[in-house]
Amino acid sequence: MERIYLVKRNSRSRTKDIDWITMNQKEFLDFLRTDLAKDRYFIHIEDDIAKECPRIVCECTKEEYKKWLSEKWHKQYLLKTKKDIGYTVESYNAFVSDDEFGEEMLMDEYDFTYELINKLAFEQTVNNMSEDELFLLNKLVLSENTISERKLEAETKIPQKTINNRKRKLLKFLKGIFED
Repeated sequence: MERIYLVKRNSRSRTKDIDWITMNQKEFLDFLRTDLAKDRYFIHIEDDIAKECPRIVCECTKEEYKKWLSEKWHKQYLLKTKKDIGYTVESYNAFVSDDEFGEEMLMDEYDFTYELINKLAFEQTVNNMSEDELFLLNKLVLSENTISERKLEAETKIPQKTINNRKRKLLKFLKGIFED
């Protein structure tokens, strides 16, 4: 597929007064090796539907680049999620047409996909935990009848300080997984 590279003649140009230089791949790569390319940002524009248009690499502002990169990462996240769990995560906005009412279409108020992904991530994490970690997590956190660290010390003969350290380490690890 053909690729077109668009570079601003003047990097400070904005909307109306942009004078574009069209380059081929070799010219663009040579340009990137010069000092003129410093602090310039480029985004890849593709025809996602028909794949008939040429791919375009276009210079943009730093803000536009950040937005494009965020959207790219989101798209990669959705693809990875589909690969990992076998389901496609869709936004309800993808199903709303101009004549529909957007948020009024929703049946409930919580984000089911977020909960599902967290549940699957938790299950995968639990499957990779040792028996001792699972025992500790169950007794001190997950069980309906949790017990204190002191009672667990009496039950297992493991010092309370050791139990506390293991519990804090385990909870810090789990928190790190679900904050990402």
